[in-house]
Amino acid sequence: MNIAASARERAIVVALNALKSQDFLFHSRHQSDTISVVNPKDKDQTLNETAGKELELEAFKTTMKTVSILGIAGAVTAVVGTPVVIGMVGFTSAGIAAGSLAAKMMSAAALANGGGVAAGGTVAVLQSIGAAGFSVAAKATLGTIGAGAGATLGAALKKLF
Repeated sequence: MNIAASARERAIVVALNALKSQDFLFHSRHQSDTISVVNPKDKDQTLNETAGKELELEAFKTTMKTVSILGIAGAVTAVVGTPVVIGMVGFTSAGIAAGSLAAKMMSAAALANGGGVAAGGTVAVLQSIGAAGFSVAAKATLGTIGAGAGATLGAALKKLF
């Protein structure tokens, strides 16, 4: 028996002894570690309140499952999907693909900067990611952003439906 269980049992004994002289019914639920003390006169009202709270708890659990699943999906999608999309745009490990959107972006950046692509600019950063991938820190950041976006989407969908 662990310490929490023995403390809970002591609390139960104290509550039972305090109410011994009263005409009360006791209802114990071991799964949720709750004890309801029910006055027979108010039994129906108390049971209805308990059922309502159980339904609220079940709805909360369902919402948390949805938010968690979409959070994980968002994190995976961000970490795995972003490099794939960057590659599809034309920023590859072999360089910028001819005729791609990346080539058009590079051309526009070069014209805007007098013939060269600025270091640290959008085209340079995307090409770096296309060539070498993300660093561990960047993957962690992307995962966090993706998880937050997925969890937010999950919470919003649960409110709508």
